[in-house]
Amino acid sequence: MNKNWTKEEIQFVKENKDTMGNIEIGIVLGRSKGSMDTMLHNYGIRRNKEVLRKFKAEIYRETGLKNRKELKFKTIPCKLYPELGDCVICISHRDDGKGYPLIWRNGKRYRLKNYLWEKTYGKIPSGMCILHKCDTPECVRLEHLFLGTQADNMHDAIEKGRVLQLTR
Repeated sequence: MNKNWTKEEIQFVKENKDTMGNIEIGIVLGRSKGSMDTMLHNYGIRRNKEVLRKFKAEIYRETGLKNRKELKFKTIPCKLYPELGDCVICISHRDDGKGYPLIWRNGKRYRLKNYLWEKTYGKIPSGMCILHKCDTPECVRLEHLFLGTQADNMHDAIEKGRVLQLTR
């Protein structure tokens, strides 16, 4: 534990942790934000989640920062199946190495197609996947997506010639 903190300072932090942010408390006590973070951790002083959310919202409002990267899309012609209409491609978020754009929400990473599906239609059932009619991994147009199993995905790939069927 840091011996430099007085009992009065610790008491002040405990009394004001839910009404003042680390920077504000640090200013009053003449401490840096970093030392405040360390002090809170070392002395086991915690804020409740609602207070943390409030402080985060205030910081974003005051600084003009956005807490989430804005999603940006572009529409391109569907190369393989033009009868489906244009594909909608996310151009603002990186992919997972397989072409599927990723998004972080509430501390969890999602493939963007899965996130949009769940926001529109509800939770994806266990054992099910979100598949593409257009065979374009970066496409997030809901009309190009459908629910199926991994077996459905393999059958679709074989029918469309994306993979060769292996025979024994």
